[in-house]
Amino acid sequence: MLVENDNKRRINWKLGIIKKLIKSHDSHIRAAIVEFNYENRKVVIKRPINKLYPIEYDKRNKNEIKITFIDDHIPKQIVDN
Repeated sequence: MLVENDNKRRINWKLGIIKKLIKSHDSHIRAAIVEFNYENRKVVIKRPINKLYPIEYDKRNKNEIKITFIDDHIPKQIVDN
């Protein structure tokens, strides 16, 4: 997942892994516990689901991450080798 940060450009958002989904009293998923690396430390935060953006990740090829955005002003696919 890309973790949105209002203070940074999208290209600088952190890549994270969802560790737990949090449901509200009406059983809808509203937030998630997300883990990511920051300055060589693992950081765990709680973020609302609307601040998380899914990305494609292929475990068979760990060197390639494909990011697809739905914003016309940003390239549809970025490949990071």
